[in-house]
Amino acid sequence: MAWSGTTAARGVAGALAARGLELAAGLASLLAPRACVTCRRPLPPGGPARHEAWASALCPGCRGRLGPIDGACLGCGAPRGPHAAPSRRCAACRGVPLGGVARTTALWRYRGVARRLLHAVKYEGREDLCPPLGLALAAHLAALDPTWASTPDLLVVPVPVHRWRRIARGYDQGAALAAGVAEGLGRPLVAALERHRTTPPLHGVDRDARDEVVAGAFRCAAPGAVRGRPVLLVDDIRTSGATLRAAARALRRAGVRRIEAGVLAR
Repeated sequence: MAWSGTTAARGVAGALAARGLELAAGLASLLAPRACVTCRRPLPPGGPARHEAWASALCPGCRGRLGPIDGACLGCGAPRGPHAAPSRRCAACRGVPLGGVARTTALWRYRGVARRLLHAVKYEGREDLCPPLGLALAAHLAALDPTWASTPDLLVVPVPVHRWRRIARGYDQGAALAAGVAEGLGRPLVAALERHRTTPPLHGVDRDARDEVVAGAFRCAAPGAVRGRPVLLVDDIRTSGATLRAAARALRRAGVRRIEAGVLAR
């Protein structure tokens, strides 16, 4: 009976503590109203369903300005327009090796609102947006190709940041995003890659030199878990594709059967 009483007391204490946190969060929102991450207009109280919780960071006007990608290139994921032939690669990546990534699918164009939203995720501590953004990417993937959710041996693998960057930021946005994708597709999440060498931010590097900068930056830390399996490689942004190619090479060396990539923005 003493054990039961202690357990019950702890349960009550835990519930009270959780309620206290909710009240504190509500008070904080009254004292400092939330603002849209793009235009900084005040946001209304409450929020959407969990799978659309990322939308709570944007006002209705900014949500309407997100640029979805229609008619994308099947190789690099770049927008091609709704009337482009769906089975062909775009002029930019035709004849260019994809580094073992068979297909890249992106949710939005990396500009305007999407760019600002991902900036908040990476540089303003908005880790809370990563899982619902992952769920949104998973829904997009499944809508384009229902086999994503029905491939029995598919693994979801995040493109990790270097540990020093993770420590400085407080989290790994790629891992948090991939967790949402894995949940949305109902597939296992495997942290198979390790970024064992730090690299400079690629936005300051010439596109032709990016592959050389990230070459050898990744290694597979769990080859037995991925060998012979198809993998969905998840990252936040694809620009030149150098990071995805470097990560894919590490997975290929570990014996991964097929690699495709899903990114939030392109």
